[in-house]
Amino acid sequence: EAGGPLRDVWNAVLHSSPVTGYGPRGLDIPYDSGWTEALVVAGLIGVVLQVVVFFVLFAAFWEPSADRTMRRFVLLLATLLLAASLGVPAFTANRVATDVWTVLTLVLLCLGSDSGKPLVRSSNGRPRKPLQLC
Repeated sequence: EAGGPLRDVWNAVLHSSPVTGYGPRGLDIPYDSGWTEALVVAGLIGVVLQVVVFFVLFAAFWEPSADRTMRRFVLLLATLLLAASLGVPAFTANRVATDVWTVLTLVLLCLGSDSGKPLVRSSNGRPRKPLQLC
């Protein structure tokens, strides 16, 4: 059958609950991609949010104040995660998600720390130097 079982899953979600999906309980099937998981769990809203996450990652590559090596790392990391999401839910896979989100957070904080803009404000509202991660 052309398209296989994933096509059946996508058709079921798009016909029964296209905007919001089935919620956290999802379906009792293995999700063979991050895109299928996003659609089943959160519908088209989830797919759009996943696109936004990838957009932010790829947009970070064009951060003008970032170090060239860091920019290249962001591009390669985003490409790796995009490719992985075609075969596994890379952002939510058990044990993998913790590492992925930790690395993404640290990388995006490092990119933001190079801009010279204060990331943290003290209790009196004045900018203070953030903890330097990079």
